[in-house]
Amino acid sequence: MKSTYFSVITLMAVSGIQMFALPIFAPLNQGRMDSSAASQPGRCGWNQLFVLDNNATTQFKDAKVWVGKTEEQAKAWDWSLTGTRHNPGVQTADVAEFIDQVDEVILTRGVDAILQVPQATIDWVKSKGKVCHVGRTPEMIELYNELVAQGKKVGGVFHSTC
Repeated sequence: MKSTYFSVITLMAVSGIQMFALPIFAPLNQGRMDSSAASQPGRCGWNQLFVLDNNATTQFKDAKVWVGKTEEQAKAWDWSLTGTRHNPGVQTADVAEFIDQVDEVILTRGVDAILQVPQATIDWVKSKGKVCHVGRTPEMIELYNELVAQGKKVGGVFHSTC
């Protein structure tokens, strides 16, 4: 199996003033890797998302992560709370917790794009005046980190498998 290394994205100090740490994904999740990948810095594997928040890395299977207007958060995404399944897919209730905090929303479909994202969910996000991004988890993690680095208010739900 292929192993890939990624550098950890960090926020830098500007003119000696330390900036607060926002939740960002430490390494990108690139899908199926050998089981030893999880124990090595800067690597990740199937069923694992690593989020760097206030200089602490937390591992999730699936995660809700956002940098909002008044709060930042990284937490487990528990599908059983909203009835989410691969089909019909991501529910509006999955993003309701942070929809008012952000200007852009990321809805991931998993590494292999098996998780569905119903048009009704996309339409609901857009009806709230938000930009909506949908795609495979690895690319959406990269987009999330880029948007946070640009100072955007963004949140998303991230699925680490299929």
